[in-house]
Amino acid sequence: MSRFWGPLQGYDTVLGGKDADSDWQLTRLVSLARALIRNPEVLLLDEFATPEDGPLLAWLAVGRTLILTTQRAEVARLSPHIAVLHGGKVIEQGTHEALLEAEGMYAWMARRQEGFEVTPDGLHASVEPERLRLVPALEQLPAAMLADLSAYFATEHFGAGQEIATAGEPQPKLYVIVRGSIEKSGPPPVLLHDGDSFGEESLTESYHSPATFTARTDCLCLALERCHFPNL
Repeated sequence: MSRFWGPLQGYDTVLGGKDADSDWQLTRLVSLARALIRNPEVLLLDEFATPEDGPLLAWLAVGRTLILTTQRAEVARLSPHIAVLHGGKVIEQGTHEALLEAEGMYAWMARRQEGFEVTPDGLHASVEPERLRLVPALEQLPAAMLADLSAYFATEHFGAGQEIATAGEPQPKLYVIVRGSIEKSGPPPVLLHDGDSFGEESLTESYHSPATFTARTDCLCLALERCHFPNL
């Protein structure tokens, strides 16, 4: 049975919480219903859609302007027109296919996001062995070793504001970001996105983190523990 987290307060009932993952679909659809109550002419959905939402998005766009924000190319491709923002400015525009052919930032981001398999509920992920070649610490490994390594990566979730690694502290895991944004402390601070990796020092003799890494959004990551690497 689906649950609400928080006292029932009509329209103001709070959804979500630390145990909300199992009812993510309920939370998502109730939030959408709240937005549709007033039948808005412009509907902005911030990191709402999944690749399976094509029919739903087509229905929502009837009679109104629908704007999606996403960092995922597989969601962006559902739109007939894509605008790529960087530094507060639109740097590319066009269809998914046209932007891939342009070989600009959109194409670069799309390639980095390939090779991951995420369950429909967003709770679990896996990675294709060859995708691991985009991780700097693993790019020179033979195909057989990459195939073994891919099986050792485990799914981990981090909430916005959660510290993942602390500067100067032991860092026993290598992380690959599947979805979300993580800030690496500076100066200057650096924002990491889908497809980026960190924690490569976990695979070396000196495995202390050189910086603090903090989730800036809810994040889905794949993690390889240091203890698995010598087994290969």
